[in-house]
Amino acid sequence: MISVCAQIAIPTPLGISVTLQTFAIALCGYCLPLKYALLSYSTYVLLGIVGVPVFASFTGGLGVVSGKSGGYILGFIAIALLCSVSNKFSSFYIAVVFGIFGTVICHICGVAYLSIVSGGQGTSALLTISIPLLIKDIASIIPAKLLSKRIIRIINR
Repeated sequence: MISVCAQIAIPTPLGISVTLQTFAIALCGYCLPLKYALLSYSTYVLLGIVGVPVFASFTGGLGVVSGKSGGYILGFIAIALLCSVSNKFSSFYIAVVFGIFGTVICHICGVAYLSIVSGGQGTSALLTISIPLLIKDIASIIPAKLLSKRIIRIINR
């Protein structure tokens, strides 16, 4: 699912694509116990590192992870982790806050890494990429949580 959502991509001027990965990662986190959420995302990243074209725009390889979008790819783990941990609480709002917090951590990792690999363009990355994407990513947390409730209900039948 993460791989499919990664292919729905709109390129940006800084070389990072806008995708539905955040939605898919949050959905996996909300649907799966922590161990399986982390295993699912780790498998996705490892497949990408070895060259399977699972990353945005059908890319793969170590170069993608060590390139401009690498910080976001590695930072997505925070979303999977915190969305899954939020399953211990029955509150929808707590789950959404955990998802938002994971998304913010992901963006901090992404901007910091992008700043390093692009020669210190962190402010530019923050303003042109991360803030617009952060809004989209935060907005995708709520539908992921809502859909996860339905999926879990269906699975439990």
